[in-house]
Amino acid sequence: MDIKESNVLLVGKRTSGASRLAEWLERLGCEYRITASYQEGRTLLETRRFDVVLSETDLPDGMRTV
Repeated sequence: MDIKESNVLLVGKRTSGASRLAEWLERLGCEYRITASYQEGRTLLETRRFDVVLSETDLPDGMRTV
C-alpha cells in the first residue's frame, strides 16, 4: 500500500490535536476525514473505505483506542 493513496479517518472530540496530524497526512499525500462523533464516524465507515482509522473514543468494554 502506497501511503500517498491511503485514506485515513480521524475520530475524536478533541480535534485540536488532530489538526497537526491532518497537516502531516496532507504533506504525505493522504486523503483524510475528521469527525468529532462516533455516529458520524460509523456512518463514514459504512459508506467509504478507509485504510486507517485513528480514534480517541472510549469503548463500552473500558478499552480506549488511541
